[in-house]
Amino acid sequence: MAGSHGLALVGTSALSTRFNGDLLNKWMLFVDEAYAARDSHEEAVLKATITEPKLQFEEKGQPRFSAENRIHLICATNEARAIVAGARERRYAVTYVADTVQQSNSYFSALMGQINGGGAGAFLHHLLAMDLTGFHPRTGIPQNQALADQQALSLKPAEQILQIMVEERVLPGWKCGPDGEANWAAVQAIRAFGRERDIVASERDIGNLLKGLPKSINLKWGSTGKPKRATGYRFESPLATARRFFPGLTPEVTEADEWTYEAELSAI
Repeated sequence: MAGSHGLALVGTSALSTRFNGDLLNKWMLFVDEAYAARDSHEEAVLKATITEPKLQFEEKGQPRFSAENRIHLICATNEARAIVAGARERRYAVTYVADTVQQSNSYFSALMGQINGGGAGAFLHHLLAMDLTGFHPRTGIPQNQALADQQALSLKPAEQILQIMVEERVLPGWKCGPDGEANWAAVQAIRAFGRERDIVASERDIGNLLKGLPKSINLKWGSTGKPKRATGYRFESPLATARRFFPGLTPEVTEADEWTYEAELSAI
């Protein structure tokens, strides 16, 4: 359908090669056997390919140059983890493909016959004639279970621990904080809570994650004094607010649901 302006690649890393002149003037890229970016460079290139208005291109023996980004990206994969998806993901529309016609020779023979018999051209005409008044690709991105699954698989260890806390409605280790208020969780106890579930995260990573959470979760930092010093955070917002940081969690909770406590500070 795209003719010389289309290209099929294998693997996400194919987008991040140094010499990418073959991507110039392409408006359709199909990446087969895609997988979640394996390092920050691959992730950055993929994000830029999707959202940046201009890209850098380079051909062997030629200086790099900037050109308009016309690329539209479609990926397919059998990998469980296909993308790196954050809590507030805005780049990816993720769907599962039904297996109802898997390995059906009759279905795919008929489909290829339709495509090669003018179907591709008819579909291109349909796309070119479509009224896109008021449309923007950032609006209406499906917030579905497929995306939620990718977000869960993309969590870092500290985020995994926090997700389990929220899912189980547990604040580890600190029923009453240093000022006697409720809903405190000690960083040391959060780390121990994760280790009990075979998830290892440093206290620094846990603290940085909590400090970086959206303001709507409304955390308050606190510390006990010596000799048994411990730092933690008070979750001042309802449990339901904290759960919104992790899309797709079940079962649903109401504003009336409250945190529970796994252990007291003395058990740390």
